[in-house]
Amino acid sequence: MKKLVIILLLLPFVVFSQGKLKRAKENLNDTSSNVQIIQTSQNVNDENISYSNNDNVVDFQNLVFDILFYPTIGIVFGTMQKRDLNKYPYYKDNFGEYTRKLAKQGKRQNLKLGVNYMLNKFGGLELNAVYKPIPIIGIDASYVHFSEKDYSKMEYFDMVSLMANFYRIREKHISLWYGLGATYVGNEVKKTGFAYQIGTDIYPVKPISLHLSFKQSFVNQKSIDVFKSQLKYHFKNKAFYFGYHHYNLAGEEISSPNLGFEIYF
Repeated sequence: MKKLVIILLLLPFVVFSQGKLKRAKENLNDTSSNVQIIQTSQNVNDENISYSNNDNVVDFQNLVFDILFYPTIGIVFGTMQKRDLNKYPYYKDNFGEYTRKLAKQGKRQNLKLGVNYMLNKFGGLELNAVYKPIPIIGIDASYVHFSEKDYSKMEYFDMVSLMANFYRIREKHISLWYGLGATYVGNEVKKTGFAYQIGTDIYPVKPISLHLSFKQSFVNQKSIDVFKSQLKYHFKNKAFYFGYHHYNLAGEEISSPNLGFEIYF
């Protein structure tokens, strides 16, 4: 009798509870907007509300584009101090990724590959690559995979981003960039949206560096936010790091410490 009572008490939680990944995908598939509209007249119909939602999202995306794009024009066409890329951070007597020594030891392009794993129940795994064809431009590609046991089956959440970064500050101890691109969410969502990001790498003392970044994507008028902080230890052309990543997947939050590895070519 006691076991039956316990089962009856737990049954509603088993039947009606959902995992975060499933709720995130449902939110991303929801056609309603996160933008709230205040109805000032009873004559406003559903069609006008829909247009208002879309206009607000488009206006915000245009604002982000203006903030990121127009300062970049000055970078490309304005006066700039030349910088080469180090073979890797802390190469010889250098510090960060960039050097003023325009000599044989400097490079005009490089490739960085990385992987990190979130230390939580979601098994968050990220693969990323940044290719710099020239010192001020970076092509940033990333793939993120989450998995979660949702009672009778596994739920998965996969996300791919492709960004074009502009490296605005390229100094000995610090680099700062911002970029525009797109994010695609797979699985049951299968939608693509606009994305932007900003980040910095700080090189205070050999062999330590600090990475901070924020990326926001707009998929089906829902926001996906990613914040990263990483403390790195550099050894030759490799880096090992411990960090903290926070994801907001259309309202569902996932946070965790993580371990990562990077290598420069």
